[in-house]
Amino acid sequence: TMEGFGSRAIGVAALVGLLSCTCVVSAAPPPPSPCPPPGTNASCAQIGGCGRWCSQVCSCDANCARYKEGCCWDAKSCPTPPPTPPRPPSPPHPSPTPPDHPGGPKGGPEQFHLALGATPTSVIVDFATSPAWGQASVCELSTVGATGPWGSPTAGAARTYTSGGWSGLLHRATLSGLTPGKKFWYRCCSGSGGCQGASPAARVHVATAAPPKGALPVTIAAVADMGEMCSRPDGGCGNATIAALGKAAADGRFSALVHAGDIAYTSGDQLIWDTFMNEMEPTASAVPYQVCPGNHEHYYNFSGYTSRFSMLGEGAGGINNLFHSFDVGGVHFAAFSTEHDFSPTSAQVQWLAQDLGRVDRSVTPWVVVFGHKALYCSTDDYYDCEVNGPLHIAPSIEPLLHQHRVDLYLTGHVHNYERTYPVFNGTVTAKSYANTTATVHVVVGMAGCDEGLTPGFVSPSPPWSVKREAQLGYASLEFASPTEMTFNYLLSNTGAVADTFTITRPVPQSPRD
Repeated sequence: TMEGFGSRAIGVAALVGLLSCTCVVSAAPPPPSPCPPPGTNASCAQIGGCGRWCSQVCSCDANCARYKEGCCWDAKSCPTPPPTPPRPPSPPHPSPTPPDHPGGPKGGPEQFHLALGATPTSVIVDFATSPAWGQASVCELSTVGATGPWGSPTAGAARTYTSGGWSGLLHRATLSGLTPGKKFWYRCCSGSGGCQGASPAARVHVATAAPPKGALPVTIAAVADMGEMCSRPDGGCGNATIAALGKAAADGRFSALVHAGDIAYTSGDQLIWDTFMNEMEPTASAVPYQVCPGNHEHYYNFSGYTSRFSMLGEGAGGINNLFHSFDVGGVHFAAFSTEHDFSPTSAQVQWLAQDLGRVDRSVTPWVVVFGHKALYCSTDDYYDCEVNGPLHIAPSIEPLLHQHRVDLYLTGHVHNYERTYPVFNGTVTAKSYANTTATVHVVVGMAGCDEGLTPGFVSPSPPWSVKREAQLGYASLEFASPTEMTFNYLLSNTGAVADTFTITRPVPQSPRD
């Protein structure tokens, strides 16, 4: 999102939570155009960023942060902007208390989703059940077909959390003995004696194991800011994207799905996690679903997010899915949290530096980093694109991307699509994707959610921005060889290619000094 209730306000901009996004201007000398005349009501969307640096603040709903963090102000003119505001503290993020909606799964198993295991020969299976289902669970594997023969039962481990009144069990089992790049079938049930004759009958899922480490070509799908199915008159919900991903996964068109934060859009309602994960099951039960947190996961100190996923790759141990890395074929991915401490001395930034420094480009020639918030964006959102990205996140993260020759940085948060030229420190290194010497940044926040898309961009566009669009879609990253990859932005409703570019470069041999 552009922040929602987890908004990070600008310095003196005191956002006071009201029920409507309406600002009331008191009787004061008329502010300069385009501010409304005194004594009138006006939405923050109409006011925009008018007078956002002024010192006298009127009440404004936190959702006004979606419009440049703008409230209306009582002042004749605005002084020079203050110094860059400090980064807000990391969790818990400030927000209104979300409503408790007690409940959870009524039976089970449901909400099946996979995560990459320690090697391409293993995969982690997560699913949810009601508490009555029992703590004990097993999963069985077949490498032959949907009717077996089935291997020995693999015991699962159950866990739970109670934030927001959620009641259920979350089960995790690791299946081993897969053949990299080949299909496998699995089923899970309660008890410890196996699934034969289980009641209810265990559903059989089919998936494809990750390709061997170093293997190319490989294709990865990527999204951000995707919520549960909904209804909006402007068509900005994620329904078409969820459906398109499910079909593409069934057709074997990608080996894993990356989701760069803002998952489900629960607004604190934990039952929405259940709905969304069931909607994602056709995709996430067939390919690994690799995630990082966004600001919308912050409710109850990220407990829904940290409980439901199993990002157990290198670096994730004990970190609750907040930062981790993994390999898919010849591509190394590293994920971190823009919602937690990312100062240069923070644990995750130090880990990221070490992780990128260990990459063997002769094995994984491509390196992709993903996090929720962008370093470069030109959406009409002053704080995120002109303050938070370049002044808060970039000083810690961008030098690492450049030093370790990261090919792509994928983000979301703003609900649209935008790609840059290869760029470092605000400077375009080349208006071409041939022989790239800097990271290409791509915002993939156009998957759809109940907040809709964000079509507004600043004008003129910055010199580093190449393509900007706000249509429902997802990204397909096709790594053809160690020296060539193609990025496609696919429209969810039609499958048409809305944007494409191809990076070619020699395989980097070592980090920059």
